[in-house]
Order: sequence, then structure tokens, then C-alpha cells
Amino acid sequence: SEETSSSEEGICSAPIKYGKNNAWVTAGIIIADVVGAGILSMPVAVKQFGWLLGAILLFLLLAANVHVSLLMWRVQVRCESCKHVRTYPQLAEGAFAAAPKWQRCAMTCVSKFSQTSFIF
Repeated sequence: SEETSSSEEGICSAPIKYGKNNAWVTAGIIIADVVGAGILSMPVAVKQFGWLLGAILLFLLLAANVHVSLLMWRVQVRCESCKHVRTYPQLAEGAFAAAPKWQRCAMTCVSKFSQTSFIF
């Protein structure tokens, strides 16, 4: 049985159902998602680019990933309306709380789409 939160609903979002995952299960899911199928294509990419360019591109992507993660963390820590968010769409909605309603809805929809459309 899952809980449904209606108090944390945003202006453009449907009710969110929260599961019963603990921190270890969630960390495992995140690691599996990040490593995922991308690790299977890594040898082919390094073969095509070569060892030097492959390593450089890998570190550039690592830097981009860390940068975006830090930006999202800063938004959640510094944004008053983002203190208790649990999902990316809620974070986007809180970050755009002072923006017009259409921009807030657009960013919420973009974050929902980007979070749920990355299947491969």
C-alpha cells in the first residue's frame, strides 16, 4: 500500500504516490540508473574515439554531471519553496515559484517528460 500526498501537490502536478523505499534501495536504483546501459556502450565509444579522447570525454561528462548535481542541490538548499520537495518536477516548480504560471507549468512538464522519457 502506498501513501498519496495531496498537501505537497503543485499547481500543475497530479497527486504523487510515495513508495516504501529506504535510503539503500534508493541509492541502488540511482546507481543502476546512472551506470545502466551506458556502461555497455563504453568500450565501443572508447574504441571509436581512442583512449585519449575517450578518457577526456569521459571526464568532461563527469564534470557536467557533478556540476548539474551541485546546481540542483543549491536550488533545493537555498530556495525556500523547495525545502521539502521529493521529486524533480516539484523542484522545478519550486524554483520557478515567482515566475508566471505558464512558465512554471512549462518547466514542470519539461522536468516530468525528461525524467520519465529516458528509457534506453
